[in-house]
Amino acid sequence: MKPFQRMLAVGGGAFSMMCAFLTTACATGGDSGKLVVWTFSDDTEAMVEMYEQAIGEDVIDVHTYPQDVFQTRLDGVLRTGTNAPDVVALEISFVKKYVEGGKLMSLDELGISERAKQELYGYTNDVGTASDGTMYAVSNQAAPGGFFYRRSMAEELWGDSSPEFVQQKLSSWDNFLAVAAELKEHGKKIVSNLNASEKVFLCERENGWVVDNTLQVDSCWDTYLNQIRTIQENGYCNETVEYGAGGGWYTDISGNEVFGYFLGAWGLNYHLKANAKGENGDSTNDWGVVQGPSPYYSGGTWFAGIGSSSKKDQIKSLLEYWMFDQDFLKAWAERTQDFVGNKIIVEAIKDSFADPFLQGQNHYALFAEIAESITAKNVTLYDAAIGSLFSAAAVDYAMGKTGTIADAYKQFRTNVSYAYSNIDVGL
Repeated sequence: MKPFQRMLAVGGGAFSMMCAFLTTACATGGDSGKLVVWTFSDDTEAMVEMYEQAIGEDVIDVHTYPQDVFQTRLDGVLRTGTNAPDVVALEISFVKKYVEGGKLMSLDELGISERAKQELYGYTNDVGTASDGTMYAVSNQAAPGGFFYRRSMAEELWGDSSPEFVQQKLSSWDNFLAVAAELKEHGKKIVSNLNASEKVFLCERENGWVVDNTLQVDSCWDTYLNQIRTIQENGYCNETVEYGAGGGWYTDISGNEVFGYFLGAWGLNYHLKANAKGENGDSTNDWGVVQGPSPYYSGGTWFAGIGSSSKKDQIKSLLEYWMFDQDFLKAWAERTQDFVGNKIIVEAIKDSFADPFLQGQNHYALFAEIAESITAKNVTLYDAAIGSLFSAAAVDYAMGKTGTIADAYKQFRTNVSYAYSNIDVGL
């Protein structure tokens, strides 16, 4: 699955999710032995429907809650042990919290850990694995990211819009800023929002934000901070917010001013295609995709069984279908254009993708290469909260509200110390 915000780009997603919430808000727990699945996405509902069609039985109750209340509800039932679900969806921003929380059912107990290690992409397994090496959560999708760019702008600028050529132009962060300067000379912006590349740098880190209760600030963040200050000072981006209110980030997709977007593989279908036509223009079939300066992933949803559940066989059957069933995964890839997380399936289908929206480019083959080169061993349960504090400090630095990188780090470390008294922040 994708970050929750992407649903806002799809007209009916948020509405259907809210309707589901209204009809199930008071309904928790099973019904006549049915497996209970909690989620924040209507994609999960579709996956359940496909499973029930495959086995020919109505065996699952799905409860869909808005993401802003999802963790609160889940924490409550896990704390009390009452009316807990059997299977739960976990978004990338909070999956580690539950993987390390001691309330999930291990994949060893379900008997699927070894198969997961063999067939699923390594980085997705990293996310679903606790610090003691036990696997608890798996994902049926991988979300390698790339830089989606406007071919017409590349043609205008360089006379060559091929992915091979554009990748050379964007092969390093120095090259990225050089391209930004070229684009400005032609009245264009390289990205829509200031912190567009932050997700890439998150994957460049050697360590997660916290190691042995000590805050880690990798040297790659110096590069990032210098980059976004340069972008801000030179007007290389529009002042939009990623997935943000006001719609500027989305309308830039259809316009003729912004060169590209850093997006996970899912962004093609759920952001670019969904917003290519708008009041600012029509960018349909004018896109290509490259890796960009560094391989990364963005977003994702993992699934796990709840440790207290008595329905181990049912949980195993469902997770095996979603993770390993060839017919399901092939159908899901065709239906959603999602990059599925099973390497065997990807290898079998990757050569069959040629999307007109990308002028015939095979994005699946590209993402297959990227997915093998990324790791998520640096993901920690602190990432969402501490990451937001760093983002705020970084934007303040880019805007000139703090004078030096050292000042930005001091602001960041101080705010982390306020949020987490147990962490040595290095002040």
